[in-house]
Amino acid sequence: MVVCGAWTLWFARNARRRCRKTWEPGATLKPAEPKRKDTWKRPEQGWVKVNADAAFDAENCTGSAGVVIRDQDGLVVAAVARWLDNVPDALTAEALAAKEGLELASECGYEKGFEVDT
Repeated sequence: MVVCGAWTLWFARNARRRCRKTWEPGATLKPAEPKRKDTWKRPEQGWVKVNADAAFDAENCTGSAGVVIRDQDGLVVAAVARWLDNVPDALTAEALAAKEGLELASECGYEKGFEVDT
């Protein structure tokens, strides 16, 4: 704790000397934010889980989608990445990613017994 506090003071001093930042005396005393622990939840026995996510580039109206299908043991049974053209917004990109996940599950023969998690 003492070493971290000393390092923070030294770093702030150097930043101040180079006109980058003003000194914040309470910065070393701020409590750390609790880290959020996201854990993947296994599907029930006999089910698979479809995880889909999207990225969106507003400047070019493009995006990409990634899909992973895992079984009840957490083993990857299928995965795909797709480029998305002419995407108007991030919500549409997420919807297209979910659609890609459903299509991949169907292509793999999972007509029933899967969850989609975006």
